[in-house]
Amino acid sequence: MLSNSRSVTISFDSATTSGEVSGTWTRGVNKDFSGLWAGADRLDATTTRFARSVVTVEAELGAYVVWPVNPDPRWYASSRLHEAYTKHSSPPWAADPQTHWDMAFGEKSGRLQRAIASLLVVERLTSVVTSDAAFPPEGQQVIKAKVAVGLWSFFVPSGDGVTNKVDFGNGGKPRLETTAPVGRPLVIGAHVLPIARYLGGSSAIPGERDLC
Repeated sequence: MLSNSRSVTISFDSATTSGEVSGTWTRGVNKDFSGLWAGADRLDATTTRFARSVVTVEAELGAYVVWPVNPDPRWYASSRLHEAYTKHSSPPWAADPQTHWDMAFGEKSGRLQRAIASLLVVERLTSVVTSDAAFPPEGQQVIKAKVAVGLWSFFVPSGDGVTNKVDFGNGGKPRLETTAPVGRPLVIGAHVLPIARYLGGSSAIPGERDLC
């Protein structure tokens, strides 16, 4: 599928992009995401300096495809999941279950509020990220030491044909570059649906949009 795909370029400029995220499924909460490099604390001083700057991204995807996610029928039955979602009592739930409906699908703490319908898979990635933040020499050394573990925004570690590099020109302002070759497909996104939509109904959370 990738071999027959067309290329596309993704451009981003934080100075002109809206910061409105209330309609996304995370609503702007990013506690489980890395900072400037894979594994970096999002509150790390180096990451914070980068995040507060004007950031641009120019990413060329040599090929891309939206890959449907189809659970293995040996363990998954959509009819059983639909029944569990639409019925709160027994059956299908046990009279005194260890896991009840709210634990599975509840809006506050349900473990299965959403499901991935498809993945965005790309090949021949070239990404260039710039920041207008000026990093002092010690900050530059921190970033250079971490570059191989993968950089924002794709966090792909170096190796197996993938390269990551950073240059500090123009007064200590970073230019981050990530490249991935032919034959090194990467998953860079997912189409996340509320569980009601995934099962063929309407969104259970008013105002929530799908995530791509």
